[in-house]
Amino acid sequence: MPWGVSFQSTITAFLTIGQSASKELTAQTIANAYHSDAQLVSPLLIPGSLPLTLPGPSGIAQGFLASFTLAEAISAGEPPIDIWQPAAASIVAYWTGVQFIPMPPPPGGLLGTVNSVLTPGDSGSLASSLHAAFKAGMPAPTKEAAASLVAAALNSAFVGHLAQVSGLWVGTAPGVPPIPYTFPWIGLV
Repeated sequence: MPWGVSFQSTITAFLTIGQSASKELTAQTIANAYHSDAQLVSPLLIPGSLPLTLPGPSGIAQGFLASFTLAEAISAGEPPIDIWQPAAASIVAYWTGVQFIPMPPPPGGLLGTVNSVLTPGDSGSLASSLHAAFKAGMPAPTKEAAASLVAAALNSAFVGHLAQVSGLWVGTAPGVPPIPYTFPWIGLV
């Protein structure tokens, strides 16, 4: 099951019922929904190779809480993009060094020994996407419409970031004896 199956609906429901008045609860809900869907992603060309070493959602919650606190401190005007840097950095840190199941093998591979994230994505572009996502619901005709727009934009921001995550599968390829084989991959789905 790919990313986004429950994230968008969870965030839409949360924002629609108005529980987002608490920045702490909002940060924790986003982090929990993110973590829930992140457990289902695989490298683009290695479907079924799920993450083994994901950290829990607490770092993401802390990053979003820091960003919400920065946004809250803005007294007038539009918040600058860099207030989303703590949230974006927490997502990048979440993927840093994550190990994936080395099986199934990628195209051309036989047996895997390691499947690791080497590059966890770019926090600058994610911060920009988060900035756009939290503006997506303004103005909207109803609270439900605003919630749906923000959740969809957050989901898109995370999908865009996951496309940047890259790694390396290391194992063997068919041969007698099996030959060493590495397969670089880009993107999580």
